[in-house]
Amino acid sequence: AEEGQPKVKVLNVQNVIAPNTLSNSIRMLGSQSPLIQAYGLVILQQPDIKVNAMSSLTNHQKFAKANVREWIDEYNPKLIDLNQEMMRYSTRFNSYYSKLYELAGKVNEDEQAKADFTNAYGKL
Repeated sequence: AEEGQPKVKVLNVQNVIAPNTLSNSIRMLGSQSPLIQAYGLVILQQPDIKVNAMSSLTNHQKFAKANVREWIDEYNPKLIDLNQEMMRYSTRFNSYYSKLYELAGKVNEDEQAKADFTNAYGKL
């Protein structure tokens, strides 16, 4: 930097993620899913718009309806499945955590502890 000008330190925070961000985002989206679906159903029930001066409006409406159908038929069920899988994994992980934590302290000294840790971890 030139003399008299402060140095600027550039930090790359692109890969810094707060703990549980993905989990929280999916839960938030899951909780908003009924609202999204309700708005989508309102869009699907709207009659087709035909305005001669704005012919592209009809195309935009058809595009919006196609997106809603795709969301309801494809993405929403996948989101629900993902949310359920995450909850099952969380329950499973919590049931094994104490044992894994205990065994982790012994894996370097005890071969049986290492085998038990590997076995329990594999069940997750």
